[in-house]
Amino acid sequence: MAAQPKEESGVNRGGAVSPEFNASNEGLSSHSKSTGSDGPPKTSFLSEALGYARRGWHIFPLKPGTNDEPLVKWGLAATTDPATIRDWWSKWPNANIGIACAKSGLCVVDLDMKKGKNGRVELDQLELEHGRLPPTLTASTPTGGTHLYFCGIAATTAGKIGRGIDTRASGGNGGYVLLPPSRRKEGRYAWREKERSIAPLPSWLGNLMGKPRERKERNENPTIDLDSVEAIAWAKRYLQRDAAPAIEGQNGNNTTYRVACVLRDKGLSKDVTFDLMLDHYNERCDPPWSPEDLEKIVANVYEYGLNRPGSDSAAADFKDHPTPNITPPSTRRRPKFQPYRYSELKAFEPPRWLANRLIPDGGLAVLYGEPKVGKTFWALDLSLCIATGRPFHGVTVQQGRVTYVAAEGGPARLRDRVMAWLLARGIGELELENNWELVAAPVDLTSPDTVRDFLEALGAPRDLVVFDTLARCMSGDENSQKDMSAAVAGCDRIRFQTGATVLLVHHEGKNPQKGARGSTVLRGAIDTGIRGSVEKSRISFEVKDQRDDEPLPPMHFELSGIPLGAGGKWSAVLQPVSSASDDFDTPSVRGIAVNMDGQIKSKLIASVTDHLKVSPETARRRIDAAIPKGRDKAVEHDGWMIWLEPHRTNSRGAVLVKVEPAKG
Repeated sequence: MAAQPKEESGVNRGGAVSPEFNASNEGLSSHSKSTGSDGPPKTSFLSEALGYARRGWHIFPLKPGTNDEPLVKWGLAATTDPATIRDWWSKWPNANIGIACAKSGLCVVDLDMKKGKNGRVELDQLELEHGRLPPTLTASTPTGGTHLYFCGIAATTAGKIGRGIDTRASGGNGGYVLLPPSRRKEGRYAWREKERSIAPLPSWLGNLMGKPRERKERNENPTIDLDSVEAIAWAKRYLQRDAAPAIEGQNGNNTTYRVACVLRDKGLSKDVTFDLMLDHYNERCDPPWSPEDLEKIVANVYEYGLNRPGSDSAAADFKDHPTPNITPPSTRRRPKFQPYRYSELKAFEPPRWLANRLIPDGGLAVLYGEPKVGKTFWALDLSLCIATGRPFHGVTVQQGRVTYVAAEGGPARLRDRVMAWLLARGIGELELENNWELVAAPVDLTSPDTVRDFLEALGAPRDLVVFDTLARCMSGDENSQKDMSAAVAGCDRIRFQTGATVLLVHHEGKNPQKGARGSTVLRGAIDTGIRGSVEKSRISFEVKDQRDDEPLPPMHFELSGIPLGAGGKWSAVLQPVSSASDDFDTPSVRGIAVNMDGQIKSKLIASVTDHLKVSPETARRRIDAAIPKGRDKAVEHDGWMIWLEPHRTNSRGAVLVKVEPAKG
């Protein structure tokens, strides 16, 4: 459509259809004809608002200079009542004037001309295909766009008809537009012609818009208790991974509105929805919303949405059944064996990580190694980092809900290790209360009935489920393909129904090169395999199998004792170390040792601990790296030869520090 409409243009030809809405009537005064004028209006906003109300249009005030900050709850408050209108504009004399399309029986077609859009060209193409629109009341917007007014019922849309064409229609809530002489920073809204009536909505345009959703009586009461731990955990996963981000120029407002609707329907309150979207969704948008704009969108969802909070939650659907539904939406929507076309395959996002380049999101991982290598310490450390959102020794994690199945050892042992971890990290125990839990019994992964009972006990999605150990969580023979396949199937069922990554703590086979112990079925099924090993007092964990990315370099740790209280009780945690620190501290350790000839090693450990300000375990490892055992391997330091040797008469195996002058 041309910038200056000609008489022969379809939407600007003469003719009156609905005289009661003729632009020459009061409320569409001639001063509004000026487009973008910054001069003072000839009549007040109140006079214009009253004139529109006499035409039967339901209007309401917006903050001066804005198009998205109503000063009242417009969906309910928009009115034709003169007394109410006078009261509003006495409070806000320069307020912009909005019209509630649904209440006013109008459809407004908005042709957008900003951010690379050209709604006029899009409409021209539609008119060539379907026929010219009849002439109707038309307004210019401050950004160069056009509003076409029609009488009729259809759906409100955004970009559905064509890029740059939005509609505010009479069906449902309908939305709103601003009326002349409303003003934004770009300029004023203005009528194109004062002698123009409103035409009926053409059938072809109504068909493209579609039928409006039926407006139901709203019930404000939530269907369930809001903001449950399960709902919040699900929402975090959805916002971080599945929710479509808002992209500028691609109906981002509607996209964000729909995302907020999902959280409302899943059982989250308005304030929690805003906080979660700000923390876990907004940074994915391009560009991110300002907190103020995001808060407005969320507020509109809860103020005008049809559904009650919690209406689509698993608790609402299954509240009368003992077994809750914990199947993620993605596994319910698509038949299991429905093929993907290449165009669909391209739309898949890259694999995501629960712990970056270490543990895949929703995958199957195995941690294996020799006995007493610290596998449980490593798995427990990782699970607690994910539960609290803390980095795992420099590796970024996605915070989520964790279940730890401790099939070996009682809960008291795990309790002490968790307490030590919290003390070492300086983290309060309340941070774990809702995101980390322990199952103190084996779960037979080869038994479908047992897996079903386990899923029923969980009752909600998870981000990580750890089975420590696999040998205690499967029946049958781990070397049997059949039995191991059954165990893998149990893991897969848990993954698919909870959305969790499953981490199996397992033992190493006789040949370390072949990976975890048992049937090769396991190695073929996993996404990540991590091997633990120990040399002297240093523990190393290295990614040996990785499907989706280059593995991280090996990680090195040591066990460090942590006092748990005044009772003299200790536990241990993993502390990161590096080979570089050994080399750096070697001269200091040897310098301390040259003054301790004949002393037992425990005293040297105490001196190194105090001098280097490290734990006794670290001091022991530094000494072992700096000072060899045996006179034939002695090292020289500052004119002295230093080595360690067993005490000849001590039956308990004490080790002595030996020092003598270097020859020459």
